Amino acid sequence: MPSTLYLAPVNIDKTEFALQRLAAVLRRQPAAFPRVWVLLATRRQEWSFRQRLTELADGGAVYFNIEFFNFYRLYARLLNISGAPARKIQPATRLSLLSRLTAEMQAADELPYFQKIAATPGFIAVTARLIDELKQNRIQPAQFAAAAQSDKDRELARIYQRYQDTLQQHQLVDIEGAGWLALEMLRRPEATVSGIDRLLVDGYDQFTPVQAELLAQLARHIPTEITLASRTEQARRSQRAQAQLAEAHRAAQVALDIAPLKAAPRRRHPDLERLGRQIFQNHPPARQSDAIQLLAMPSIVEEVRAVLRDVKRRLLLDAAAPEDILIAIRNWGLYAPHIASEGQHCELPLLLHHQPASHSIPVIALLIDLLELAPDFRRRDVLDVLRSPYIDAGLSADEIDRLDRITAEQQFLRGTKDDWLAAVESAQIAQPATADATAGDATLGERLRAFFEGITPPADADATACAQWVEGLIGSDDGDRESDAFTLHIARRIQPTEES
Repeated sequence: MPSTLYLAPVNIDKTEFALQRLAAVLRRQPAAFPRVWVLLATRRQEWSFRQRLTELADGGAVYFNIEFFNFYRLYARLLNISGAPARKIQPATRLSLLSRLTAEMQAADELPYFQKIAATPGFIAVTARLIDELKQNRIQPAQFAAAAQSDKDRELARIYQRYQDTLQQHQLVDIEGAGWLALEMLRRPEATVSGIDRLLVDGYDQFTPVQAELLAQLARHIPTEITLASRTEQARRSQRAQAQLAEAHRAAQVALDIAPLKAAPRRRHPDLERLGRQIFQNHPPARQSDAIQLLAMPSIVEEVRAVLRDVKRRLLLDAAAPEDILIAIRNWGLYAPHIASEGQHCELPLLLHHQPASHSIPVIALLIDLLELAPDFRRRDVLDVLRSPYIDAGLSADEIDRLDRITAEQQFLRGTKDDWLAAVESAQIAQPATADATAGDATLGERLRAFFEGITPPADADATACAQWVEGLIGSDDGDRESDAFTLHIARRIQPTEES
């Protein structure tokens, strides 16, 4: 069955058209509760789509059998339908796996080009993103290796191959690999996705090759309708998306009908209309009024302050209602801390749609840093953790300063627990000035040993045992402690006993 690609300028409400198409499917068989899949790009679009669906002027207040997906949730659903659900590796576990594999390759001298940085978190994160991009474009490790033209490319290809071999050996998939499996399942002659009356795809302005091919294969089983900005409006991105869909449908031998969308445009402010027409074109900014203003600030902080000052002006001088003002942010993680802090400074009643990420909470960030120390304890990270107000490792401020001086004098950057203790011991041997200093270094060594042993996870423990160990490290808040339970429990676990 053919897919239909609806093309429309950016000033046409494509989501409203998708809603009307959905309503038409539901009205066609009101007693049968047709099943409809709606594929949207973001969770926010899903929330908006749901809200607008309930507000449709068709008299319907409750809708059944409508399921919402992004591509990653759709991959999982298709694999479940096939009877072969994937064992998906979580992002944090994936980074740990890549870190372990690169460390093994580094130790085996397989990465001479990246030898100095192969173990760093930044290199692991960049490599993970590269693997994601390769998988999105259906590039196998062997293909990447064949195209490699430098030592850097060849070493990255080896990491990619080792990573993929490890996943297959343990029957695991990562988030992009699930798309490969779902696409492979749909290509089988016996594949079937039955009982779905319509697939609506809205909110996308580009597709990866895997996504485009998946939509083409799904169209063999489900009537599919896709909305997309016309190529004259979004230039290269829209042209590429349309070309990818056309090529994928040709390969799948499925027709792709293209239809212009002539829905009535939404009534917007003239400046918004002009912005919609010109935002993807190389025209100088133009406006008819002050509805749209361009702010250029030297930093994010200054940018946030300028926006919030304008908001406060509108609240106080223009008597605007707080609920009538919306601040839309593209990168919430980048702006969130400044929005929150400057909002408090300006005494503005902000309702934040996104809560702070858990890893940005100081005590959680400290716990993550703590868990990442072992087994190759980096000097600066260790000292930062020891000086944290959330940690009482049994070392006084003078002892931590002494450890800082010892490692600085020896140019000690990182090492195992034994390396650290050897550094302290060598300082004791090199400067036996007084009996008190010698005893102090001995005590420092004992407490440092207890600290390292307390924060080193158990060897060869499974996921459940590791989780229990972390819970024990954090401790429980029994409600009657004056100071933080996390601090006290960490202190108990890592302070040396009287016998030591």
